[in-house]
Amino acid sequence: MAALVHHGTAIRFLCDQLWTSVYDEIGDGQHERADRLKAAVVPVIPGASIILACAYAERVVFDLKKTIPHCGNSVSSVIPKVAHLQETQCHFDLDISWKGWIELGNFYRLRHCFAHEFGRLTDKQRTEVQTFLGMLQSGAIMDGTTVVSPYFRIDGDELVMLDGWNNRLRETLVSFLRLFEKHGLKLVK
Repeated sequence: MAALVHHGTAIRFLCDQLWTSVYDEIGDGQHERADRLKAAVVPVIPGASIILACAYAERVVFDLKKTIPHCGNSVSSVIPKVAHLQETQCHFDLDISWKGWIELGNFYRLRHCFAHEFGRLTDKQRTEVQTFLGMLQSGAIMDGTTVVSPYFRIDGDELVMLDGWNNRLRETLVSFLRLFEKHGLKLVK
């Protein structure tokens, strides 16, 4: 894989432009191909974006681990137990008070559901995803002073992504990567 550079650009594309590109391809929707794209591709865009964006962030962390030694701190129970986030926070001595840990953990859980069950809740992730959705619905998830509106719902066992999911994914991942700036990471090189 080519060297990772322009992290902000890559994440913006995976979160925003992938979605936009498919809709640009659909166009005015007045042809048979547009109907096929709407039926076959549009439903998989959120999952594909979440999978790719989370994998991208993991790759950045993986590459940084090769050059930055473990800080020696112990694992924090404040960090969600998913996607090695506790170990990542510990290894790099990342700010445990960062408000995005819970939401980042949820995106990794959503990724798991999209990757392994094509958007259906898995038994392993069900409780935590439902709990996070309840927190969104109650207004407990904040972005600065703004309450984050629910950007997904659960229909039976299916995850249905709502308006705002891609913005939250982008903002959460970029904010996460900014935690690594103290180690010399730049979002744009």
